[in-house]
Amino acid sequence: MKTPLILSTSIALFSAAGAFAATTANFDTAGTPGVATQSGSAPTATIITEGTNNFLRLITDGANGQNNHYSFDATDFGGNWSTLSATYDFRLGGPDANADGISFLLIPTSVYGATGVGPVGFVAEEPNIANVFGIGHDLYQDNAVSLHWDGAEHVNVSANGTDVINFGNNVFNRAQVTLTQAGNGMNVVVNVTRDVNGAAPQTFQLINQAIAMQPVENRVQFSGRTGGLNMNGDIDNVNVVYSGTAATLPAGSITGKTFQDFDSANATRFVTNSTSGSKNNPNFDGPLIQTTGGSGGGAFLRLAKDSQGDTLTAVALDRGADSGLASARRVEVDFRMANPDGSAPADGLGIFLLPTSDFDKHGNGPSIAYENPSVANTLAIGLPLYNGGVPGLNRVTLKWNNTEVGLVDVPTSSIDFLNNLWNRAQIEILPADGGANVTVKITPDVNTAGAAAVTLFDKQFVAGLSAYDFRLMAGARTGGATATVDVDRLTSTTLDTGSPTASTVQNFDTVGTGYRASDINAAGNLHPTIITGGVSGNALRLAHANNGQLSNIGFEKSIPDGPKSKVVSEFDFKMSADDVANNVQRADGFQMALLDTNRYGNSGPIDDIGHAYEGELLGGALSLGFRIYDADINTPEDFIRIGYDGVEANVTTFSAANFGANWFDLNSDAFHHAKLELTKVNGSTLATLTLTPNLTGTPVIIFSDVVIGNLDLDTFSMREAFGARTGGLNTIVDLDNISLTSVPEPSTMMALLAGGAFLGLRRRRR
Repeated sequence: MKTPLILSTSIALFSAAGAFAATTANFDTAGTPGVATQSGSAPTATIITEGTNNFLRLITDGANGQNNHYSFDATDFGGNWSTLSATYDFRLGGPDANADGISFLLIPTSVYGATGVGPVGFVAEEPNIANVFGIGHDLYQDNAVSLHWDGAEHVNVSANGTDVINFGNNVFNRAQVTLTQAGNGMNVVVNVTRDVNGAAPQTFQLINQAIAMQPVENRVQFSGRTGGLNMNGDIDNVNVVYSGTAATLPAGSITGKTFQDFDSANATRFVTNSTSGSKNNPNFDGPLIQTTGGSGGGAFLRLAKDSQGDTLTAVALDRGADSGLASARRVEVDFRMANPDGSAPADGLGIFLLPTSDFDKHGNGPSIAYENPSVANTLAIGLPLYNGGVPGLNRVTLKWNNTEVGLVDVPTSSIDFLNNLWNRAQIEILPADGGANVTVKITPDVNTAGAAAVTLFDKQFVAGLSAYDFRLMAGARTGGATATVDVDRLTSTTLDTGSPTASTVQNFDTVGTGYRASDINAAGNLHPTIITGGVSGNALRLAHANNGQLSNIGFEKSIPDGPKSKVVSEFDFKMSADDVANNVQRADGFQMALLDTNRYGNSGPIDDIGHAYEGELLGGALSLGFRIYDADINTPEDFIRIGYDGVEANVTTFSAANFGANWFDLNSDAFHHAKLELTKVNGSTLATLTLTPNLTGTPVIIFSDVVIGNLDLDTFSMREAFGARTGGLNTIVDLDNISLTSVPEPSTMMALLAGGAFLGLRRRRR
């Protein structure tokens, strides 16, 4: 085996911000320096001489289990380019079955430095790596070329057929990769020239698609892999040129919500996806960012174009800044459809609220007939253009969990989806007993002042639609007939429901008090969620059986301000049990908190979700923590802590040793009931906590008349919240039947009676 060659440089490397030069290597003369890395089986990447030509042998035929890399030094300093043009020659193949493939990568220097080893240990031909751009060449999976950015695959195009390219042809082909800044993303073109040294080279466009990448300082890496099959993988004539000056993007006024306008620098991250039934048909365009003409005049995304048939294209946003579970939501998508070629238009657009439990917080959604949006556990609307040939009508369908719950045909005189104008679809979801009420409106020509919305579904009841953690996707389809479909300004915001009563009440089956959840979670699909299996219906799963979670839910303010003689918080809770037989101990626990609205606001989750909730006392809040981890699985004991504004008032060790026959295990796979009473006595606040095992057992007083220093119920403006945490161990935390009530001072009660308010309260309770 030849020793890997570290090439010296013949170009200047600039240290000034924004300076760059080409990355070059023909492996014959001095070029950009690079280093070979082996993270699998031998042999490593090495320089090979063939006649008068040198090239890089990235992987070697006859050796399984290789994982080799060649990383070049940086020549781009500052990342202030607007266009990147890369070419490289590659040769793949061997005398027998070929596998697996190679990739071309742009790796950020902010993560991997300006020199040395880049990322290793990934599937080279499918380079889904955070913050890395990649083009994969995969011989084992359908002779494909694929586009990757920031851990997600955007498109995978099979180049099968002698009329296109066989990547395993064992001759040098040339890849041309161009990234051009457009709006707040990049349009990426990948061309491959077949047999570049042959008598009749031919170039094919295999990829043309937008990604959510912005100019960044990077350097080049090639990676290659073999598995149970193998082949030679050779690289030559590398030339990567940075040019132009990156446009400065507007920040955008998008704080606290999901938002993507394809212009703003800090908009919600997106992933585009495209497939075509004619995969070996070159010159196929996926979703592309157009720089002008959007619904606000700026950039927009063209999902599908007229005269290009047999396509499925989509854009899926990440789980947004307003975060997870919320009792009420509003989603808006601006769209424009047109039929410039004059043929029969088809097929249409779908808007999806993808559940993160099924589709994670980042990446592609499903590839389906988008205008007929049937997806499990998903609320969606379809805007089909092909309606069985019925003229003069636009159809709108509302679907939940694979089932159509509403359909309306709208005369084109009211709204015409093919008006070639920007229209706005709005979906509003409000809680209802046993489900949710969904309103769908479309506003035609939103750029014309005074445009009136057309209501298509007005509080359409959808049975079984509980609030769920989702992210937004829009998808378009063409078949034998086609149309242009554009989207812009995709937004999702949480709505305050306005607590309907003077107390906090939530059982996750009926409307109850509004809420919003937030979390940090090592798993992208395990966020706070509504589940079946509560005490008498649904419950809230605040923490899952997964390590590294920090989650919380905050309820809207409902308790009136003013003098109060008592405040009572009650809730049912369940935590999964230790498995002593298998030496499995659960951790960590949860907390109930009464938040000071002057610090935390009248709605929304707890502001800082980096708390060890089961043991930490929150500032500006009354905290009641339940910690179940005691480091000894054989002698279970729990710790219940209460305090106010970061100051501990009491901690109780809840164990058999301290409570005798009254003790029970807090994490036992059963619902228990908690009742915390805060009572005003002689200017002080006293706290009493009572727990009832299995909901119907004998109540146990955990602590009684504990003085909560500095807590004045008369001036405490409060709302309720819960937080849960897991670390290296975990427990499931479920909550149900949450209530928070207050009793006014007698003088306040008399004032209410005098004004007739008490009679109104009695009527509401009935």
